Amino acid sequence: MILLILSINFFGLMPENVFAVNNEVMPGPDVYLSDQKVVFDDVKPKLINDRTFLPFRKVAELTDTEVEWKGEERKVEAVKDELKLVMEIDNPNVILNRQEKLLDEDEHARIIDDRTMVPLRFFAESFNMNVEYEDGIVYLSPIADEKVGVEGEVYGFYALGGSWNELFGEDYPELGENHRLDTYDTIGVGWYELDKEGNLVTDGNYGFSRPGGYERVLEYAFDEEYNLAVEMMVFKMETKDKDLSSIILSEEKRKEAAKQIILEAENYSGVNLDLEGLGFFSDEDEVTEVQNKFTAFVEEIKEGLDEEKSLTITLHPPNSVYSDAYDFEQLGKLADQVVIMAYDYNEINTPGASAPYPKVKEAVEKSVELIDNDKIILGVRTPAVKYSNVINEKVEDENDINLEETEDREIVKELKEDDEISWRIRHIFLDSVYDLVDEKKEEIDGFDVLWDEDSKVNYVRWEEDGIENYIYYKTDESLNYKLDLIGDYNLKGLAIWRIGLVPEVIYDELDDFFKR
Repeated sequence: MILLILSINFFGLMPENVFAVNNEVMPGPDVYLSDQKVVFDDVKPKLINDRTFLPFRKVAELTDTEVEWKGEERKVEAVKDELKLVMEIDNPNVILNRQEKLLDEDEHARIIDDRTMVPLRFFAESFNMNVEYEDGIVYLSPIADEKVGVEGEVYGFYALGGSWNELFGEDYPELGENHRLDTYDTIGVGWYELDKEGNLVTDGNYGFSRPGGYERVLEYAFDEEYNLAVEMMVFKMETKDKDLSSIILSEEKRKEAAKQIILEAENYSGVNLDLEGLGFFSDEDEVTEVQNKFTAFVEEIKEGLDEEKSLTITLHPPNSVYSDAYDFEQLGKLADQVVIMAYDYNEINTPGASAPYPKVKEAVEKSVELIDNDKIILGVRTPAVKYSNVINEKVEDENDINLEETEDREIVKELKEDDEISWRIRHIFLDSVYDLVDEKKEEIDGFDVLWDEDSKVNYVRWEEDGIENYIYYKTDESLNYKLDLIGDYNLKGLAIWRIGLVPEVIYDELDDFFKR
């Protein structure tokens, strides 16, 4: 272990004539890295009120930290792994890992002899260095990384193409060394939809279809080495014609759908019901009836499944405009787990994040009031949301308005007739956003990644051909705010929409956050 050794005056352990009082700057201690004395080229260590200050670039060198001097702002930014520290000259308020912290009055960064100096103890401890004092010597040593992690499950949606390579780490039908089978506890395979009559189909209108060779997915997933649970995901979205509500309100269609789902579930670990927008186009009286009949539908499926089969329900969050027809409390009692899709909060007419942190937190708080927290899985959507201004542009096809751009399909969110359209909204691959940001940084002077402090999300903004564009997207920083909610509220875990669209930076965060 590397030791950084500093001989300093501490608690009277050095001669009185090196003490600094009343903010007087005195010569500081010698510094040792292992058994070698550190050579300072020009500015030597300083002692101010018994605190040791070093030039910030030398501290960075000794602690293996990347630093940057923001001259116009008079700030030092230091980064190491996931840790970030921002210190402003002569300001005791610092920002450590997005949180403000108030230092002692004489502990702030300062300019001495035209050089930026930082407090050694605070800086070192901020970056996981252990500080011990013995016989007037300061011993600094790195704290060994210990992965603590949160107990929780990761649920992945496997659907709509492109999922094989990411999950199995190789082209179909091979299993590669860099597979992601160890990341997930359960996958929901999006191979089924309900048609208008309530029949279970494997070639539906929204692209939720069962691919050829699907058996190989089950073979690898069920292998005892990985032992993944695999649920059959059943999808249907409400339309203006109220196709989904019509199934639920018809006893004949409802029972036939339940019967077919129960029968097909024999091939899987369980069922995931993802029936979205239920009752969105219904009036208040009909919504109540739809809610009751849907609960009965879920109860019938639950009773018909074998005891060892799991039942997951994927729901809009309680604070969503799409949630009125779902009885969260009763559904939570029937389900083994509930995925809360805490996203799609973005406005049609105002650029903004799909999953702003205050809304996601509110969704979690409302959910735990209605459902046992150990059944709740927080849903995260990886695609970014892009807004392009179309105030002066005629939009001829409503299907252009809100779609998820992938290589193989488009999903369209239905809009009510009275919705005004001033922005074209697309959900796009996260990897493609990272590439676009890099391109724009080269093309546009001053182009930079911005941070929406209210939403806790990164975004970029630029104009092109007279069109104003915004993209709000996930980074490791924004994801961490969502992950913290899982630990804070003791939720069951995280669900990811969807496998095939998850960049490595997201997987790295999951590996660090969850115990595996």
